[in-house]
Amino acid sequence: MLEDLAGESARHGLHLHPDKSKVLTNSSRATSETLKVLHMQIAVLDPRASLKYLGRKLCMVGLHDEELNNRISAAWATFTRHREATVLYGCEAWTLKLEQQRRLRTTQRKMMRAILGMKRRVVASSADSGSSDLSSNSLAESDASEGDLEPWSEFLKRAAKTVECRISAAKQEEWLTQWRRRQWRWAGKLMRTDVHKWSQKVMKWSPLLHGKKSVYRAQSRPLKRWDTDLSDFMTDQTIDGTWQDVAQDVSKWVTYEARLGSGR
Repeated sequence: MLEDLAGESARHGLHLHPDKSKVLTNSSRATSETLKVLHMQIAVLDPRASLKYLGRKLCMVGLHDEELNNRISAAWATFTRHREATVLYGCEAWTLKLEQQRRLRTTQRKMMRAILGMKRRVVASSADSGSSDLSSNSLAESDASEGDLEPWSEFLKRAAKTVECRISAAKQEEWLTQWRRRQWRWAGKLMRTDVHKWSQKVMKWSPLLHGKKSVYRAQSRPLKRWDTDLSDFMTDQTIDGTWQDVAQDVSKWVTYEARLGSGR
């Protein structure tokens, strides 16, 4: 296949670059470290290795973990350069577990705390009454000892509430809500697109139904599928029918989108 691709590309003046071309494999039994294509040697990467292509991390093991780490790193790098964050680029295709969703939310809140310059308040103790309260002075956190500062758990609760209020006042949505909204809209678009497109075929493909050989599921907890959140939302909202069928009705699909939130 690579030789055919290299030969056809050469006819149009495009040549395969042996140093920039890599082969990803999901086989742990791969014996060769290189693959000969025409007169070139193309490197075959380890199954756990990753490769960056057009800003996206590609790998065969832990795809979404690797990509989320890549995007969060990119977001922090962009944030320090005071530019618009790119963490949600292409997020419609993400399949996020609960822990990954938590990381996405906490990353945004950490950035917001830095933007707002939020610090732990200094606890002002009263020697006469023996009571203490939170001082409103602007003493820097670094200028006070750990015992003089409000508890870390209290600071996080106060900061989270402040961040949510600021996001709401700015008429913005949390990243987690934006991810769900984009996934919802993309899912509806996929179901209403041309049935001959590969994206439509992939959504309906099942190895149990379309494979030529018998397929058996491994004896373990099944991996989360891309449309699991969509199906769960339909169940939680007691909506009749599958999301694939409901997506055909644009008016209903838009109405249900309004129910999406970060708590789904």
